[in-house]
Amino acid sequence: MWLLAPEEQIVLRYTAALDAKHQKYIQYTNKEHGSVIEKSDSYIIAVNGSKAGDYSSDEIPYIVQAVFPFGLPHAEINWDAPGDPTTGYNHRAEIEKKIGLQCVYKYLSQKRV
Repeated sequence: MWLLAPEEQIVLRYTAALDAKHQKYIQYTNKEHGSVIEKSDSYIIAVNGSKAGDYSSDEIPYIVQAVFPFGLPHAEINWDAPGDPTTGYNHRAEIEKKIGLQCVYKYLSQKRV
């Protein structure tokens, strides 16, 4: 029996982890509270994805889906040439949570000051 992974919940968990670490970055660079680091310093965010499961080489990893707006895979079939389908991923700018809030992809769209 095959069970589907709760893809959106996994992506939301990664997004929540990244958001928490981004909030820490803002706190660490806040000059009013004594900067721990400068905005010009390098900053690495590490997220443990070991319990998220394996993925095949054809799938986009969940951590990448948490940062970039990749949705579900799709295929378009041209009925004039059915042997040559076009495949890709749908655009997903947000994920709606069960409680009705929306998770919006924002990290790479923010401008650095």
